[in-house]
Amino acid sequence: MIRGLLSILLIFSCIVLYAQKKDEEIVWSKDIKLTWDDFKGRPKSSSTAGAITSSGIGRDFVYNNGLITLNAKAAFNIKESWVKETSRHIKALEHEQGHFDITELYARKFRIVVLETKFKKDGEKAKNQLLKIYDIIAREWDAYQDLYDKETNHHINQEKQAEWFAKIAKELVELEAYSTPEITIDLNKKSCKK
Repeated sequence: MIRGLLSILLIFSCIVLYAQKKDEEIVWSKDIKLTWDDFKGRPKSSSTAGAITSSGIGRDFVYNNGLITLNAKAAFNIKESWVKETSRHIKALEHEQGHFDITELYARKFRIVVLETKFKKDGEKAKNQLLKIYDIIAREWDAYQDLYDKETNHHINQEKQAEWFAKIAKELVELEAYSTPEITIDLNKKSCKK
C-alpha cells in the first residue's frame, strides 16, 4: 500500500516537473535543472559566446478594485537560448544554469521591493510604480549578470565559478521566503500575501 502510494506520488511529481517545461519557457524551480536540449535557439555565428541563456522576470500585473496581483516569475526562454556544438560540455551548462539562477535571485529581490512599496490606490499609478521598480531591479540584475561573466571568465575560471555558485546558492536560500512568484496586495487593507 505504502509502496503503491509512493509510486503514485513519484509519478505525479514527474508529471508536474515535466509540465513546467513548456514549449517556449521553463519557469525556474530548484527541482529543475537546464539541459542542453532546452537551448533550442539558433546560435549566432557572429557571437564569441559559446552559449546564451535568455531568461527574464515576468511582471504580469492585474489591478482590480484595490487588489494588485503580480506574477513575477523567473523564466528561461527556450527558443531564444542557444548553444554552439563546440560548447556542449557540463561546465558551460552549469555556468548557464548560474545565469538562470541569478534571474530567480533578482525575481525574489523584485518581489521584496514590491511587497515593501506603498502603492497608489489608482490602478494606472500603481502600475507605473511597479514598472519603475522593475526598471531599477532590471539594471541591477543586468550588472550582476555581467559581473558573473567577467569574474568567472564565462566559466573558464573554475575557482571563481565555484565561488559564484556558492554565493548564488546562499543568496537564494536567504531569500527563500520570497520564492513564490504570485503576490497579492490589498490596497484597501494595506496587507500583502506571498
